[in-house]
Amino acid sequence: MRIPQPAVIQNLLYVHQCLCPEQVIDWNSILMELAVAPALFIGTNIETLYFLTSCSIVKRVEAIRVKLWRDSVASHVRGKLLQLISNEQAWLTGIHLKLAFYESEYQKLKEAASVLELAVWKAKINESRSDDVVREDVDNKKLKMDESEFRLQCRISCGADHIIESVLPYLLPHK
Repeated sequence: MRIPQPAVIQNLLYVHQCLCPEQVIDWNSILMELAVAPALFIGTNIETLYFLTSCSIVKRVEAIRVKLWRDSVASHVRGKLLQLISNEQAWLTGIHLKLAFYESEYQKLKEAASVLELAVWKAKINESRSDDVVREDVDNKKLKMDESEFRLQCRISCGADHIIESVLPYLLPHK
């Protein structure tokens, strides 16, 4: 049995999406079948294997919002494909381990960014309240603003997006 070229598979996927988009293709099972039957790999185009592997991990890769990491996974898949000779299961496991590493690191990065944003926001709230106390003492006027509007205004003007953009590169793992 010979595996078709990527263009043929893409056409089949297009037909599948048009006719039955609710049905899910289990790409991991397809790749595992190929991995446990090395004879299927013989004569298979590297581009076809790359395409099938990319299809199997596309949602996981897209969920990683750091372009550098998405590119790293793609180059890892392509690089490992070129080394593919005898141990297909180890190759697939390596790809999934790298993907799991980046998913885990991305989750940690999102959490760190959230904590950093909350800290900057809280600092802005404290700063604004102390400014209001000074202003109230100076001209005996206090701007009446309900608490939720005040907090929202502090969140918008706290500058967290600029701070996070500057800090996140230092939180990226260097692997």
